Amino acid sequence: MTGEITLVLVILGAAIVLFASEKIRVDVVSMMVLLALLLTGLLTPDEAFSGFSNPAVITVWAIYIVSASLTHTGIADILGKYISRVAGTGEARLTLVLMTAVAIMSAFMNNIGAAAVLLPVTISLGRKTHIPASKLLIPLAFGSLLGGITTLIGTPPNLLASDALQEVGLAPFKLFDFTPMGLIILSVSLVYMTFIGRHLLPRYEETLHNDPQDFNREYQLKDYLAEMHVLPDSPLIGKTIVESSLGEQYDLTVMGVLRDGRMRLGILPNAHIRSGDVLLVKGTEEKMLSVRNEIGVSLDSENGFPDFDWQNEEVSVAELVVSQKAPFIG
Repeated sequence: MTGEITLVLVILGAAIVLFASEKIRVDVVSMMVLLALLLTGLLTPDEAFSGFSNPAVITVWAIYIVSASLTHTGIADILGKYISRVAGTGEARLTLVLMTAVAIMSAFMNNIGAAAVLLPVTISLGRKTHIPASKLLIPLAFGSLLGGITTLIGTPPNLLASDALQEVGLAPFKLFDFTPMGLIILSVSLVYMTFIGRHLLPRYEETLHNDPQDFNREYQLKDYLAEMHVLPDSPLIGKTIVESSLGEQYDLTVMGVLRDGRMRLGILPNAHIRSGDVLLVKGTEEKMLSVRNEIGVSLDSENGFPDFDWQNEEVSVAELVVSQKAPFIG
């Protein structure tokens, strides 16, 4: 084994370790490998940067741009909503429709982007039909991979093979040269997954449900929420939520009002407080106990935290993740 081969294997091994550790971004590791090959003299500067002008690389970049444009312009969301309407509720039909849809999309766009577009739709359909997400997401992933092999631009290896032909003076592949064989493989896979493969998939149930007790326990709401009964002599009566200064002066947030046997969440700041109202208040237990006499309320300590249904016709509670591009950050 020559010294150059040993050096290449060392660089490759280090890259694999960095990829597996996930401590450094994949693109950064790739650039580090390129830089290492350049600094060790294994590649000349022309050879090191020739890949950036490779038609296959440029095509992959273009596909990523198209995929991102479909997502940001809302076209992908429209496709997802249409798919959710025709997917039905049966597991076999859902599997077939999702795999077919993502295969068609990944044939003309990046397969990761195609799967990402349908990911929220797939999870939503799983919840509506009470089918574990694991039994739908794996077929979705398979469909995106299989769809990519049906066209030239569907997956990078196809582009690399076409570029290799062109480099040796042969005619490159055309867009649909892969389609006949790709469709056969895709069709067989669809039939297998719809009728046989789906029974072999893992069944991972969701840990969160719409049961109020589960919701309260998961987010420990009972440690922060309480019912405050407005007494007849309370100074809060007649004041709006803003005028009561519950937030500014007492660091308490009114989440809702129970009035006439009906819980109203997300009330307006100018809503007036009445005698007999039950305020659903967010704050620490110590703060509530210390101010209850001052603001003329009583705490419902016997019943504890109310088992309110957080998923009903009037209100829904969801866990949201703020993306890096969210316009309201800061």
